[in-house]
Amino acid sequence: MDRYTARLLPHAEWHRLDFDPAVTRSLDPTRAIIVVVENEAGDIVARWVAFDTVALEGLSIDPAYQKHPGVAARLMQAMTAALVERNIPQAITMITAPEVERLAERHGLTRAPGRLWVLDLRGLLERTG
Repeated sequence: MDRYTARLLPHAEWHRLDFDPAVTRSLDPTRAIIVVVENEAGDIVARWVAFDTVALEGLSIDPAYQKHPGVAARLMQAMTAALVERNIPQAITMITAPEVERLAERHGLTRAPGRLWVLDLRGLLERTG
């Protein structure tokens, strides 16, 4: 018999996690996935969470207007308003250009800790779909 069991943790058991309660309150229980590994005694010894997030992509400013601060400011204000209107508490974006990093910092974006990794499941989905 296996010493460890992996399973989906139902919402009714989320209180067993070592998260700050604010973290689990921010997760949509109908969409979030929490996988745990338990030992023989039923203690959670590992966890991994998947949740929906909003990605900001495709930012582009015509080169003739890149030096006009009002353009970027209005774009940021409009995007922020649209996200708040939809009750989206945070969004992520990938920035690869130093000038866009400076723009992001001026408008309140902060660098995320760690490094971005991708779990690409397209091949598996194609084989099972």
